[in-house]
Amino acid sequence: MTILWAGGEDIDFSNGSPPSVLANSSYFRAAFARCALQCSAGASSTRSLSFVGGAVTSAWLHFQLGVNSQTTGARFAGLGLNSAGNGGLFVGTATGNANKCALHTWDGTTFTQIATEVGTSYPGSATVVSIDMQVTNLGATSIVNVYVANVLVIAYSGSTTITGIANLDCVAVQTSGNQYYLSEFIVGTADTRSMSLLTMAPNAAGDVNNWTTGTYANINPVTINDASVVAVNTTAQDFEANLIDLPAGTFSVNAVKAIARAEVTAGSVPTSLKIGVKTGGTVNVDAGRALSAGFLPYERLMTINPVTAAGWLASDMNALQMDLQSA
Repeated sequence: MTILWAGGEDIDFSNGSPPSVLANSSYFRAAFARCALQCSAGASSTRSLSFVGGAVTSAWLHFQLGVNSQTTGARFAGLGLNSAGNGGLFVGTATGNANKCALHTWDGTTFTQIATEVGTSYPGSATVVSIDMQVTNLGATSIVNVYVANVLVIAYSGSTTITGIANLDCVAVQTSGNQYYLSEFIVGTADTRSMSLLTMAPNAAGDVNNWTTGTYANINPVTINDASVVAVNTTAQDFEANLIDLPAGTFSVNAVKAIARAEVTAGSVPTSLKIGVKTGGTVNVDAGRALSAGFLPYERLMTINPVTAAGWLASDMNALQMDLQSA
């Protein structure tokens, strides 16, 4: 199993229309997420950053669906291609029946419903249910399986050809009105049905803060707030923050993603940001990335522990710290 991407808050979706954030825990799993997201239906979607490993034609997509009220012909979430704009392959509700799961393609202009389930598996209002979509060989001869609450409800074989989209490199979200809210997005190369995404936001000071402005509390809002920052004007300075712990349970850890929204101001001495973690008492940061004169998200996906060069352990998580280094 390789994790291609994961995310669940507005910072993770920087392309297309900005998502709305809902903090009502009736519509997400509060043990794992801090909020759920929504994007207005119509001619646009909200899209994630492109997968760091590049575009694919086969993948699994997992997310949690919070149902407020039901509507027919809705598109919840799917996989798309950032360079092609808003098109993609979406899971949603069937035309004429909001309780039926449906599979839709969208070329940026026209939605086409290509499959519907036989039964009626979607739950009623104020409920949260897991959705998983397995796509094999996007294009003329595809296989797409869709699971609701781990139960196979659509097994589609046929064309998923979408004009302008030959492969997939992002998660796209598009919901209708205030009916549906989404959280815990995971994209992987193998079965995602047993997976959960835990948002480990900063929740306490870390071991080191050599930055001159701000604390962990400045960078943990549920909704993006670019007026609340940590900052430094010297290179090679570390900022560390403790993170939310694992919930009760037994887990294996497939990947850790760190994401920071950052900018460089005119005349700044540092010009780039290194993103990393502190684990087992050792800091590991990446090679850094040049910052723009305006806030943008920068993420680092770590499928193994970069300090031990081995798989992540659940026992690594509660002591894990985020580390940001000016460069």
